[in-house]
Amino acid sequence: MKNDLLRGLPSVEKLAQELEEGNSVPRAMLIKVARETVEHARTMIFKSKWDRSAGKLAATVRKMAQNRIEQMKSPVLVINATGVVLHTGLGRAPLSATAVNALKEAAGYCTLEISRETGERQSRLLYIEELLQAWTGAESAIAVNNNAAGMFLCLNELALGRKVVIARSELVEIGGSFRLPDILQSSGVEMVEIGTTNKVRLSDYERVLDDDVGLIITVHSSNYRIVGFTEYPSLKQLVELGQENKIPILFDIGSGAGDAWHGLIAKDEPIVQNAVEDGADLVAFSGDKLLGGPQAGIIVGREELITRLKTNPMARALRIDKLVIAALSATLELYLADEEMLREHLPVFRMISEPEEIVKARAAQLIQQLNEAVSSNAVVEIAPSTATIGGGSVPGEEIQSWAVTVKPANISVTKLSKNLRTGAPSVFGYIFEDVFRFDLRTVSDGEVGALAEALEKALSAES
Repeated sequence: MKNDLLRGLPSVEKLAQELEEGNSVPRAMLIKVARETVEHARTMIFKSKWDRSAGKLAATVRKMAQNRIEQMKSPVLVINATGVVLHTGLGRAPLSATAVNALKEAAGYCTLEISRETGERQSRLLYIEELLQAWTGAESAIAVNNNAAGMFLCLNELALGRKVVIARSELVEIGGSFRLPDILQSSGVEMVEIGTTNKVRLSDYERVLDDDVGLIITVHSSNYRIVGFTEYPSLKQLVELGQENKIPILFDIGSGAGDAWHGLIAKDEPIVQNAVEDGADLVAFSGDKLLGGPQAGIIVGREELITRLKTNPMARALRIDKLVIAALSATLELYLADEEMLREHLPVFRMISEPEEIVKARAAQLIQQLNEAVSSNAVVEIAPSTATIGGGSVPGEEIQSWAVTVKPANISVTKLSKNLRTGAPSVFGYIFEDVFRFDLRTVSDGEVGALAEALEKALSAES
C-alpha cells in the first residue's frame, strides 16, 4: 500500500509546472514549495499517517501546495470589517491617499538628502522636523523607525550607565511580548522602580533622586487602565521636580493623539501639544496609531536634547527611510491644514469621528448589494455593534457602530470566516454568538461592493 502511494506522488518538476498556471510567484519559490510538499506527503505515507484518498493523491498534493502558495505571500490587501480601527494584525493605521501618492513620488530618485537650492547634502529629516515643530510647538524633533526605538535612543544617549526612574505601574508590555523593562535594560541603564501599582506620589520620586539619575520616564497607560483607589503626580509636577534637580523628563504618550482629537476620544488621553506645553523635555509617540501615518517613532522636545539624539551613533541604525519620510510628511501636512481635511482624507480620523447614522447607511448599502444567491444561503441582517480604536490606544474606549450579521445555512460560521480570509479580496470580520459580523465602521464606501462579492463567493465556496 505504501509503495502504491509513493508511486502516485507527482515529481517535483511536474508539480512546479502545474503550479505555474495562475500563479505570479517566482519559479524558484514554486519549486521550493513543490519539493517541500512532496517531501511532507512522502513522510506522512512512510509514517502511515496519510489518511486521504489514494486515488486522488496527486490532486491532493497539488491542492496542498497551492494552499501554501496562497497563504505564504504577505502582506496582501484586506478589507477590515472587524470594527477595530487600529488593528495591529492588519497593519494598524491605513494611510491616506495623499500619503500613498507621496510614497509613489518618493519611490524613485528623490531629494532624500540633498538640497535643490545648493546641491549640497542636507539632513533627511529637515522637512519632518519643520512639520513637527509647527504642529506640536516643540523646539526640535526627530523620527526613528518605531516608538520602542525612540525610547531606546533616548535612554542610550541620556542615561547610558546611569539610573532611570520609572513608576512600577508604568512598566508596560507593548505587544508581541515586548516589555518596557527589557528595553530599559537593553539600552544600558539601571532601572529604578518606585511607588506601587495604584499609588505613586511625588515623594516616591524625590526619595531616589541623586547625582547618578540621568532621566525620569513617565509612560501613559495607552493599552490598559488602572481605576479606583489611585494616585499619580501630574506631568507638570514631574516637570517641576526635574527642573529643580536638573533631570530631563521623558513622557512616552504612545498613541500620538494631537489637538484635533479633543472631544473625540477619552478625556484622559494625553495630547502631544499639551505635553509640550506642560514642559516635558521629551515627548515620544507612534506614527501609525492615532496619528494615522506610517510606522515611526517620533520624539519632540528641547533642542539641546534632540541634538544629542541626532548625533548618537544609534540614530543611523534606527533612522527611517525615504518611503516612511514621504508618508509621514504627507500625514503631518493634513494636520497642519484643518479638521475638514483630516475628516475627508485621513482614514483613521474618519472612522473614529464618523456619525453613527452614516455607518448604518453603509450597512444598509451592503445589504442592498447582496444578490438572491446570498439570501438563499444565509440569513443576513443589520444589527447595532460596538467598534474599538485598538492598536494599544485609548483602552476601553468604545464607539457605537453598525454591523451586517451573517448566519450561513450550508456551511459553518467558522468555515465562512476562513473562506473570507483566504478569498480575494481577503476579508476579516469576527464571530459573535455563532454569527459572522461585518462591522461597517472600518469599511470604506469604496469597499462595500467588493465586500458583497466576497461574501457571495465565500458562502458558495466548497468545504
